[in-house]
Amino acid sequence: MNKSRIKQVIERVFNRSGEFIIPVQVKRVLEQSHIPGGEPEVSEMTYSARLFPMTARRTRSAMEEGPVLDKAVQLALLLMENEMPAPGDILQIGADEFAINQVASMDHGSGFLFEVWYQ
Repeated sequence: MNKSRIKQVIERVFNRSGEFIIPVQVKRVLEQSHIPGGEPEVSEMTYSARLFPMTARRTRSAMEEGPVLDKAVQLALLLMENEMPAPGDILQIGADEFAINQVASMDHGSGFLFEVWYQ
């Protein structure tokens, strides 16, 4: 299956999921070069995405190496077409903000669908 076909299938599933899909923003904050004694320059980029929340597993996922120690972590599938999310990015759901802890590709490296752990 090629990349465009994988994208079509994933988008079709998200489009048919209706009320379960939440439109979100993924915010990436990057610090620019810092001059000692001065204020650090910060740039912020925002990307649109769609989120499918899931129930957090009580066991570890394929990307974890140790046991789940913090049950407050939330798990979701994130469809993001423009950019790949990264740990440390901020997930904005309405007025709430969450830190993304872990990210794993769920589409064989095509770069559209990700499993994200956030809190």
